[in-house]
Amino acid sequence: MLDGLARISSGALDEHDGASVSVAVAHDGEVVFAEAWGAAEVETGRAATPGTAYLVASVTKPVTATAVSIAADAGLLSLDDPLEKHLGHSLPAHGFSAPTIRQTLRHRAGLGTHYDFAYDGAPVPALADTIARYGRLYREPGTAFEYSNLGYGLLDAVLRNTTGLDAAAYAERAVFGPLGMTTAHIGPSYVGESAALYSADGRRYPGCDTSHRGASLLWASAPDLARFGLGAPGLLTEASASAMFDALPINADQAYGLGWLVSAGEPRLIAHGGSMGGVATMLVTVPSLNLSVAVLTNRSGGGTRKAVLEHVLTELVPGFTPRLLPPGTEEKRPTPLPSGSWTGEVETYAGPLPITVTLAEGEAEVNVDGSAARTAALASGTWDLSVTVPVRLGAPGVGPWSPNLALGLDATPDGGLAGAALALPEGDKAGWHGDALSHHVRLSAG
Repeated sequence: MLDGLARISSGALDEHDGASVSVAVAHDGEVVFAEAWGAAEVETGRAATPGTAYLVASVTKPVTATAVSIAADAGLLSLDDPLEKHLGHSLPAHGFSAPTIRQTLRHRAGLGTHYDFAYDGAPVPALADTIARYGRLYREPGTAFEYSNLGYGLLDAVLRNTTGLDAAAYAERAVFGPLGMTTAHIGPSYVGESAALYSADGRRYPGCDTSHRGASLLWASAPDLARFGLGAPGLLTEASASAMFDALPINADQAYGLGWLVSAGEPRLIAHGGSMGGVATMLVTVPSLNLSVAVLTNRSGGGTRKAVLEHVLTELVPGFTPRLLPPGTEEKRPTPLPSGSWTGEVETYAGPLPITVTLAEGEAEVNVDGSAARTAALASGTWDLSVTVPVRLGAPGVGPWSPNLALGLDATPDGGLAGAALALPEGDKAGWHGDALSHHVRLSAG
């Protein structure tokens, strides 16, 4: 099985300046292949092994979704309960319907794009503060997909309040234990054999915590993650397992269910990737073959992950094409908004910032508090205007590693614009992986 994978993996590590890569394949309930190449710890030369635990970033989400579904099967909650029923906090006033747990699992709660990272012992804001600052909705729940780690951080609180256990402890009892995932742990650090994390230019990352552990902080070996890929549906009732993969389209290639991406083409792939500072991972299951594949790496950038994963799937999955893998194709188009100028405010928890948006001749100029930049005026499947410019949002909480501004705006009935101003990072060659923090925007014409 997988002849030539050692050559492919070593070559990919060399080509993409990787540290290590660990690969596992499970079939018919058993791990049938597990191997690792490269250094789990570059400074000491400690080699990666199949038993090495890696931080898997957003591959944590299917675990949290499975735990929430198990709690629902136990009668502790309903997926169609309002999120706030079990949250222990109220969301800021928003004027929309109350989002449900199911919508939150699908990234359709109406929350903005969000992730935050606290490095080297820096404090993580209290949940109440994070909700107050970033928990206001942007749109009617259920109407659009918006990837939000914040939603999965809120689901951690739901699990704690409904099960009586910390979300990580509940996942250990309800998911890791039954599946024999002895290396699995959710938290900011790992006790045992683990892979250190490295930036794109080879610097070792410090420890990291976040307000959304249930979205981002699972550690596991590749074999344990492959076991989870095959075994998770068996932890649920038949109805709950079916609901988990009942996915709504997010682009031409992918749909999103409860914590899982589902390919639009055949063969049908159930998958999730993970990417953050020092991490590029992917878990893929192929239900028709009763097969799962985990590929884990410990350096920023997805080049090694992509090369190794595509080699494995091409050999093991008849009809596989890379288009079946997440995230799929993001379609952009010219904005439908007319030429003109709009002025308004970016709302922050310390006060507003002035913003002006001007559209003319296919370009958008964005000026926030005196800092301006131009780019092509484009729309996305989510927003009438969706642009990113090199403008740093001078809002409280926005650190030095989030120097860009992503603006998503929709037309309002009164001729104005409303949406989100997102402070956005740009890789980690100039520091660490920064935060993505959404702020409400409202502008008036003229």
